[in-house]
Amino acid sequence: MTAVDAPLVYHRLRAPVENQATLFVPPLHASTALFQSNRRQRLASNVQVAGQTLADFSRLAQRELLEMALRYTGEYADIPEPPAARELALILTGHQPQLFHPGVWLKNFVASNLARQANAWAINLIIDSDTIRSAAVRVPSGTAAEPGTHSVPFDDMTDEVPFEDRPVRDFGTWATFSCRVRQSMAQMVTHPLIAEFWPLATAAARETNHLGKSLARARHQTEASWGLETLEVPLSSVAGGRCFARFAWHILQRLPDFQQIHNESLREYRRVHCLRGPMHPVPDLAAAESRLEAPFWVWNSASPLRRRLALEPTKTGWRLLDGMDGNRIMSVRRASDPEAFADQWQGLARAGWRIRPRALITTLYARSCLGDLFIHGIGGAKYDQVTDRIMARFFDIAPPGYLTATATVQLPIAARDTRADDVRRVERELRDLRWVPERYLSGTDPVAPEARRLIERKWEWIQREATASAERKQRCLAIRDLSMQLQPFVANRMHELRREHARAVAGAARTRLLRGREFAFPLFPGEFLRSLLLELSAHRS
Repeated sequence: MTAVDAPLVYHRLRAPVENQATLFVPPLHASTALFQSNRRQRLASNVQVAGQTLADFSRLAQRELLEMALRYTGEYADIPEPPAARELALILTGHQPQLFHPGVWLKNFVASNLARQANAWAINLIIDSDTIRSAAVRVPSGTAAEPGTHSVPFDDMTDEVPFEDRPVRDFGTWATFSCRVRQSMAQMVTHPLIAEFWPLATAAARETNHLGKSLARARHQTEASWGLETLEVPLSSVAGGRCFARFAWHILQRLPDFQQIHNESLREYRRVHCLRGPMHPVPDLAAAESRLEAPFWVWNSASPLRRRLALEPTKTGWRLLDGMDGNRIMSVRRASDPEAFADQWQGLARAGWRIRPRALITTLYARSCLGDLFIHGIGGAKYDQVTDRIMARFFDIAPPGYLTATATVQLPIAARDTRADDVRRVERELRDLRWVPERYLSGTDPVAPEARRLIERKWEWIQREATASAERKQRCLAIRDLSMQLQPFVANRMHELRREHARAVAGAARTRLLRGREFAFPLFPGEFLRSLLLELSAHRS
């Protein structure tokens, strides 16, 4: 019997449309109560995870995570002494080390605020197991009257490799990135944050020669200068720890059950959300002959191409494979315990192997074992309905609640907005002018006698009763023909409306371009963004 077996319901989450609007689910003022409820539930749990109760296991995992975060953050920042009464309680969020938009960045501000209120620690997980798909940023160019956008690279881009193993490849491109961005948008945005942000990223790149760490470090240092109190740690560090190794053992030793529950939960999610594609929100775990796909990525640092970890049973236990068609990387005896497995797991890391959790396992571990409250964006909040199902059915855990937080923040560019409604209004009038032109000929100006005769004939046809199909077709064709004969009398208005429509379409395209919510946070004026995100993340009753 699972801890939660309620039917899955459609989960509708949409980014706010209006500028500087937020989405918080549940409301932000309820987050502290949710944090406390999650914490009580986990600390009282007797569910077994890796040979311990969840309450005991999570205490060890939290302590390990906090030590990792303090050590990692301390490599580049002074960490103030925490209050003596601060508990071992964690508020988590996470994202790839990218130049994301301000709506994503809001999560870190919310985490810092909530941690202060709850006397907890706020930790951001740097999801460096994901691959880098672009080493460029879309930047506005031109003027507000005639805007455009183009892609400005900050490094060379060749193949997609995980952030964890991605160095900075072209320091020349990296060093001039800020200057090129500011030149591109000079006529639209003044004092962009990139001017202060990129020197921090450049200093970090010189020290680490690591793309993801450099971007994340510069962002985190900016947050600290704005008063946020958070720690950071890469997911790669977490996945290399003993607690995560024991958690992975708990899944792998029951992989057939886990795979069945995983795939059933995905099918249910797709049915409820009317998703046809087998890749959404994530693919099923595959099975081929005796091999089962596990919910982890695997690659070697010497060749950082992600593959699917697979498990194959043997006479004495099972072995882990580098891909469904890959070679053995580790054998495990059937009598192995989680501590012995953790020893082997960490030995693999020393040999250059990376085994990293995929998206659902990342948040499953973070929410069930690490955090007392996890803060998601819209994407993560949607797919975590599947995670909830897996928690309930495989781990027999009542899924802890999470907070969804995002915002829409537009670049502060002074420009006249043209809404889609303006285009639709002109299009409706053009349609009416074509099919009911008489509306525009019955004003105060005298109507030409020929036009009046045509209008009267059209009205006669409109009023004529038609019961048979042939009669209805004849009436329809007659009305349409008379509307066409009236077109010369409204030609001037039609010409004006077509010009107005062209202006409205161009204006709407300009507005969509300038008012998009996806522009990267360093493009915004620093003081504008600082004050806005601090305000949006403030506790509201």
